[in-house]
Amino acid sequence: MDLNENLYTEWLQWIDGGLFKAYPKDLGGREAIKATFDQMIGDEMLTVNGELYALPCMQDSASYDFQVSQGFAYRADWAEKLGMRKPDDNYTWDEFVDLLKAFIEKDPAGNGEGKTFGMAAPQWYFPDCFGIWQLQHPVWGTEEPSFLAMDGRYVWAPAQENFIEGLVIAKKLFDDGVIWQDNVVDTNSSMYKDLYVAGQMGAIVDNLTAGNLNTMRNQMAKADASLDREKCYVIAKVASPGRQNEYWQKESPCYWSATSMSSNVTDDQMNRYLDIFNWILTEEGKNFKLYGLENIDYTKNNDGSINLLWEKDDNGLYLDPYPSGSRSFYTRMKLSGAEDAFTNVALPEMDRRDAKDGMDFYFTKGTVRHLDYNLFYTSTPNKDRLGLFIEEVKAKLIEVMSTTTSDTVEQTWRDWLTTMTPKVQPVLDDLNELPCIPATRQDMMDYMIETRSGN
Repeated sequence: MDLNENLYTEWLQWIDGGLFKAYPKDLGGREAIKATFDQMIGDEMLTVNGELYALPCMQDSASYDFQVSQGFAYRADWAEKLGMRKPDDNYTWDEFVDLLKAFIEKDPAGNGEGKTFGMAAPQWYFPDCFGIWQLQHPVWGTEEPSFLAMDGRYVWAPAQENFIEGLVIAKKLFDDGVIWQDNVVDTNSSMYKDLYVAGQMGAIVDNLTAGNLNTMRNQMAKADASLDREKCYVIAKVASPGRQNEYWQKESPCYWSATSMSSNVTDDQMNRYLDIFNWILTEEGKNFKLYGLENIDYTKNNDGSINLLWEKDDNGLYLDPYPSGSRSFYTRMKLSGAEDAFTNVALPEMDRRDAKDGMDFYFTKGTVRHLDYNLFYTSTPNKDRLGLFIEEVKAKLIEVMSTTTSDTVEQTWRDWLTTMTPKVQPVLDDLNELPCIPATRQDMMDYMIETRSGN
């Protein structure tokens, strides 16, 4: 299941209802699983009353403190055509907005008037990714705004001035036509990418992994063989509004999903699953997940590197012999989209290189907003009953983006906050009674490990 921080409280209720069976305390000596647990606190978060009730699927970005490289990909070839491409694809916020306006006005692809759009995003990021994220609190932040620790107290993020400032920025971009107008109705979060592949969109927000770079570049090259594959989908390093050298980035949960076992499974069934889980985390298992069977799909060279035996297409790209989605079962045991992808020889070297460069840039120069496990993985009466109001905030954001103007959006938002205060306050009261209100990521991690180990 996608057992993330937003589903955690409900998952605890399922445990109380006897829905799940706990895993063996020592995991039967399965060392590969234990080794992943040593790199994260996911197992502590999913241990309840001393029992492990879910096996976390670790993100393969531990050496990056589980940062997710998330941001803008853009048409660098269009920027070059207009003489506006910046060295290293590094832009201030205003420079990037001006570039998108130039895409719309000068139509470098020759689509015709009104058929070239600025930027867009999947609706689950919209409109937060167009100003709200970038102005988040410098320590804490998530994709979905909820609560955050600030100056020794928890506050509601959507009521903070930096959130409102970011909303006003996003709304002006929307009203000015820089943001694709139909982003508000793209509920399947597919049309925006279709427009990009079709050569009608200047930039999109995406997870900037090697796999995504490979997929988008392949799709675009297939749609238009004349494109320079390396320049049609490029990571843009865009600084936050008004903050020339500050680049927003976020920490993901250390695990992507987790597997809970029905209380009806037998010990033999559970052990078989644990054996598969443990094996897929070994080097042999990782190679199986990425490539297939040794001596059929790949061989290993004397230095341990992989010699892939797959066929290639006319462009020299490997053709995966296995059906799309055939590896999805194994992604529930460990992701291979970040660090594993940097050495995945099935992907073109340029895609791996560009993804790693982007990840390294944000890790060394970005202002990474951290995930507050204390907030999301601590049960309180009112938080458990009322939730974090994430759905309400998202619905209201989309509503004000489509029904207000740049002049009225701020007051409309403040008026809505007033109506929400009586609902939100009981949760705030609970949170501010917690024994730990962390100031730094290290404070939070130390507290969670101390209180959750063997809880």
